[in-house]
Amino acid sequence: MKVSEKDKLFAVEIWAQVHARLTIEIITPVGESTRLNYPQLGSCNQFSFVFENSQLWVNNIVLEKETGDQLIVVR
Repeated sequence: MKVSEKDKLFAVEIWAQVHARLTIEIITPVGESTRLNYPQLGSCNQFSFVFENSQLWVNNIVLEKETGDQLIVVR
């Protein structure tokens, strides 16, 4: 997913309905990256990018309470 420079805010949800659990890493266009974000029960991880002058929040929820599926939310 590409986010343009004019976009100030964005959010994306990734619903995983597979038997394995997904890990996510975000890489910016200039090559900055987050550490691997493993599934967790409910915490939110914040990442700051120096060259992109931006922040990113990632929830990687191992069991979403309504469906039981894994949910990854990136904001």
